[in-house]
Amino acid sequence: MAQMITRSFTRFLQTWEERSLHRRCLASLDEHLMHDIGMSDEERRSEMTKPIWRA
Repeated sequence: MAQMITRSFTRFLQTWEERSLHRRCLASLDEHLMHDIGMSDEERRSEMTKPIWRA
């Protein structure tokens, strides 16, 4: 049981770290790249300001 809880908690933290990394990457994209991926500046700001616990 303890191993299951530990694994779940580890995955939980990994998910948060991935979200944080993705949002930092979004922050580093220039306008041209944002256009290429089809995301507006408003969508980017919205995604970047989400807390890490929100998908």
